[in-house]
Amino acid sequence: AGRGGRADTTAQTLLDDLARDYRDLRHASSMDAFFVSGDRGLTPFVSKYLHYVMFGIDPTDYEAARSFEPLYSGDGAHAWRSFYSDGISGYYLWPFGALAPSEDGAIEKVAAIYEASPALRHLQSGAQFNMTRRELAVLSVAIMRMIAVQSFSRLMEVVLAASPLPTYPSTGGADQTAVWDKLDLSDDDEVQQYIFECTRLSSPIPTTHHVARKPFSTLIDGEMSTFPSGTPVAIPLSLANIDPSFWGEDAFTFDATRPELRESLLAFNSVGDQSAGRECPAKALVMQTLTEVVKLLGRV
Repeated sequence: AGRGGRADTTAQTLLDDLARDYRDLRHASSMDAFFVSGDRGLTPFVSKYLHYVMFGIDPTDYEAARSFEPLYSGDGAHAWRSFYSDGISGYYLWPFGALAPSEDGAIEKVAAIYEASPALRHLQSGAQFNMTRRELAVLSVAIMRMIAVQSFSRLMEVVLAASPLPTYPSTGGADQTAVWDKLDLSDDDEVQQYIFECTRLSSPIPTTHHVARKPFSTLIDGEMSTFPSGTPVAIPLSLANIDPSFWGEDAFTFDATRPELRESLLAFNSVGDQSAGRECPAKALVMQTLTEVVKLLGRV
């Protein structure tokens, strides 16, 4: 607890390494070395930083790093890029359904590291609890791969202007760099407004869901369809974040000064800071880390 940020010397070292790599490596595109190298740049930073802050795992623990590589840092961890660009659903599922035979034990190895980590090693298990320490450790592998490492890296690419925002018909896209260059990097609120607007226009997690609690009917392709209680219903956060009926005629335009942006953003499974208890538990960590990185790399 309490790890992360520039007041933490270990986190500070990781941030300084990230700034050095940003200075040394090409970083204009998400396919440049800073974003795709498994040894330097964004990928090892995200893995080391999140594992340190969330689990207390030492970033210099090279045995742990080798176990993490197939899932978080190695070549397999980047294969989703080509999958995603081809429109294949492997974006969030890789590499769980496609680990090489030599990597079949990767998930179990990582789960064992989590189970023994400072964050989980003293977690009580028993019939009175809903989940054992082992179950939480295994579940954490999927959470870290699909949400913490993958989606966070994707959002980082957008915020660092390496991945273009969608080219919406009314705007022809937007240049994050032009906005980033003009930010007052000493003003956390201004920096976070920029991050929120990037997130609004390019949500790293585009959909959430709820389960229908009673039968319902809805119009689909001109015909009324009825569904039973228990039906999972997708909620397209990414579409709601650009809905002109709420955001106005400039919904597709990048505007970091947009009124009520912070209070209305849906990207963290909430409406601003309001939720029914299911807001992204990593929201504070994501925003703290992104704010530090945008300020740090903006001065490089």
